[in-house]
Amino acid sequence: DEVTAIANGFSNSNAFYIGNAKLEELNIESAQMCALSSGARLGDGACQWSCIDIPDVESWPACDMCGGLSSGMKRFIVELSGQAWGAPQTLTLPTGTFQDWGSTQTWSDPYTEGKQGRLEIGHGQNQGTSSWHIHGNGLTLWIKQQGAREFGAYHASRDGRPFDVDTFQIRVKLM
Repeated sequence: DEVTAIANGFSNSNAFYIGNAKLEELNIESAQMCALSSGARLGDGACQWSCIDIPDVESWPACDMCGGLSSGMKRFIVELSGQAWGAPQTLTLPTGTFQDWGSTQTWSDPYTEGKQGRLEIGHGQNQGTSSWHIHGNGLTLWIKQQGAREFGAYHASRDGRPFDVDTFQIRVKLM
């Protein structure tokens, strides 16, 4: 998962990204970042899921790998894809909650007061550590974990979550 390989786009058995050039071609109206649990099912058989609207981030600063993308929304998506590292940037998002019987689970540890919704992009100070992290032992995307999990709760074994969150997606609505 080298950052340049992500930027070029890739597809493997458990992940894909369209690449920054294809992302630039899209005319995006809105976007959401979504977390899912492949092992926890709702009554209709669908995966347990939660999505957060990505706010208007037109002023999102340029990132090292953004390569001249035309909007803050696209730069934000690039950083969420695993291309963020270095000096962290923080954004407050709505607290993500899951569906139906999982509605008490958030993207942060529910027992960590005051941290819900604080997303830090570029959480690692060098390439190869976490790309982004929700404060309060929250959901995290790591790159270069050498066989370990790439996405999930920061301390999944000790935060009392009723199910394992193991899938991350960005979904967009085109104009």
